[in-house]
Amino acid sequence: MKKNLNSKIALIIAVLLICVYGIIGIPSGFSGQALKDSLTRRIHLGLDLRGGAHLILEVVVSRRSTRRPTTWWG
Repeated sequence: MKKNLNSKIALIIAVLLICVYGIIGIPSGFSGQALKDSLTRRIHLGLDLRGGAHLILEVVVSRRSTRRPTTWWG
């Protein structure tokens, strides 16, 4: 039973390390700055997450329909 538990723990740790490597990569050092540099090289934010996209909604009231919307239940 103990052997089975140890192999499961080893498998979980191996999967976690592979996932962390996929996200962060191997940092050039063990300092906080090296980890931050590694993250910025691997993860690229899109335009919307960098704050470069703005969504503006405009409603033209004079062109709105005067007819009531119909629904499927009546």
